[in-house]
Amino acid sequence: MESDITSPSPAATASAATTDPGTESTDRLDSIPDDVLETVPDADPKSIPTVDKAYAYATRRSGGTLELLVFEQEKPGAGVQVPKGTVEDGEAPHTAVVRELAEESGVDAPLGVSHLTSDHWYHERRETLYRRHFYHVPVREPREAWDHAVIGGGEDDGLVFSCFWAEPASVSLSRDMDDYLGSIIP
Repeated sequence: MESDITSPSPAATASAATTDPGTESTDRLDSIPDDVLETVPDADPKSIPTVDKAYAYATRRSGGTLELLVFEQEKPGAGVQVPKGTVEDGEAPHTAVVRELAEESGVDAPLGVSHLTSDHWYHERRETLYRRHFYHVPVREPREAWDHAVIGGGEDDGLVFSCFWAEPASVSLSRDMDDYLGSIIP
């Protein structure tokens, strides 16, 4: 819904360190739901690394149809994904999602950024707890499909992502990235 989309004002961006989801202390785990903690191996929860991630549900309208920006990559088993990545130290999640969108797809002019929800997800293989922040990021992007070499210096730097548009209701994303797609489907 276009009316739900907001662009952070300069004042809001400047104060985001105290108001944006994910900026709370990473030492406090009392906000983690019990069902997530049950997936964590027997250990002191404070010893488990916690990492903030920002996820972009970047969308556009094409012929009246809402389309979601997704990509595939050459990594075996990576599946179809949305742009996402780690929130850097001192960075607000809503700022990180715009940066990650540009680094992973080349789309760098969002029309707005709207926080949908935040949750926790435990990655067993990496033994890491992720605090995931999901955003709806409407864009104007004329390309139908394109390849983009990831920039930004992270672990995906230099990988080529094959970006394309898909209807949100018809796509199956890897690693539970589609958990909140229903919140952007009209």
